[in-house]
Amino acid sequence: KNTVVVLNDDGKNLIYLIEDDPYFEENKKILDATIIRSTSDMGLAVLHKNKDDIVEIGNSKYSVLEILNKYSYFARSSFKYVRENKHIKVFTSRSDNPEESVEQIKNQMIDINKSVNERLNLYQESKNLPLSGLLSNDNNFDEYARLINTLLGDKDRILLSGETIDIDLSNGFVVDISTLIVLSIMNFIDVIPKSFCSNIYITESLKNKFKYFYKTLSFKQEDKESNLYLTEDSKLILNEIMVLDQIKYWKKLNEYIDLFTVVNIEACKDSLYNENTNGFLDKTQFDLIELSKMKDLPFISDDLAIRKICNYYKVNHTNIIQILKYFSSDEKDFINRFVILSKHNYIYTLYSDTLSFVIKELYTDFNEDNKDNFILIVNSILENKVAFDYYIPILKFRIEKLKSVQFIKVFDHVYENIVISFIIDNVINIIKNRCEVLGLDYSKYI
Repeated sequence: KNTVVVLNDDGKNLIYLIEDDPYFEENKKILDATIIRSTSDMGLAVLHKNKDDIVEIGNSKYSVLEILNKYSYFARSSFKYVRENKHIKVFTSRSDNPEESVEQIKNQMIDINKSVNERLNLYQESKNLPLSGLLSNDNNFDEYARLINTLLGDKDRILLSGETIDIDLSNGFVVDISTLIVLSIMNFIDVIPKSFCSNIYITESLKNKFKYFYKTLSFKQEDKESNLYLTEDSKLILNEIMVLDQIKYWKKLNEYIDLFTVVNIEACKDSLYNENTNGFLDKTQFDLIELSKMKDLPFISDDLAIRKICNYYKVNHTNIIQILKYFSSDEKDFINRFVILSKHNYIYTLYSDTLSFVIKELYTDFNEDNKDNFILIVNSILENKVAFDYYIPILKFRIEKLKSVQFIKVFDHVYENIVISFIIDNVINIIKNRCEVLGLDYSKYI
């Protein structure tokens, strides 16, 4: 019982599943196997037979090709459907060479990494690709989170969020999926008072996208999630994360989303968002832009391409830094969060207005803490080679402006502005040191 027997009948294979469970209806077929009972003529004939034995029933003779446990047969038969699934890659190896499949996996991951890096390079170079263009057409929350975490943490990557625009948030705002993820990764979401959450708007499509992700985690909370990584020296590393740890990580965002005002609204298809662009462009983000238009509220996003699209729809927009500025308890609190953000590949952490704010803090109180914070911020934003090229023009422009007021002549006396000198000297020294580390020609930058 519970066995599949494969017989040969003059070159034709006959497959029988010997099963007495009434759930399996006799003489019906399942995965090409005819269901028979152990008490049937064929069931009795194959009893105690082995591979290559002859089975006789009346005047007919059959040779036994295979005898399998039914679950082994089901698994093998189902595998052909797995092979046909374009989203699944199958790796095989000979029994005498199990490392063969490992090598296949490694080579496949090298190809995947190459493809991913090419797309990420295009994202950084063009500055016009939305984050959704780097994901599958499903645009699911998990994909967004992994991508943004990579862009913020990988030494060769950057997250293009665009400049901070000073917009009044007192009446509320609409928040993008990208900003919710950055707030969570940076552990900044607590900066928003829960009493204000009813003034923060999201669409039902965004809430559903997150809730599907969070509930999926909840269903497998006792499990481990295994991820295979390829190291820089082409070694395969298996990393296991308890799903329960992921649930704890996203729990806070789940609580906040339940406090936001959710609106069921859908963007209409137009020349920009339509059947041809759906998938590459995320419908959820267009729903959010439509919500901003309807409520006449600013849209906060850390996806530069989506912010550019906001201009097309005449929607006011800014990034996460405006949230930090608005909700931080004081300038010191904001600077502390700003320092944390500067340690990641967030473009732009430092722009003309935020740089002015940091310099203003130095002028207000030229103490050691503020000096250290300034040096830390500049060091941090120049840590990444890609980010280095973004920030140098901003810093150079500001240095040239400050040089004009570094020294002031009053009659026959020349007075030095020690704050300006501190800024100029430290920025130049940091750029010089980073050029040495990165192997760059200092003279081309300063």
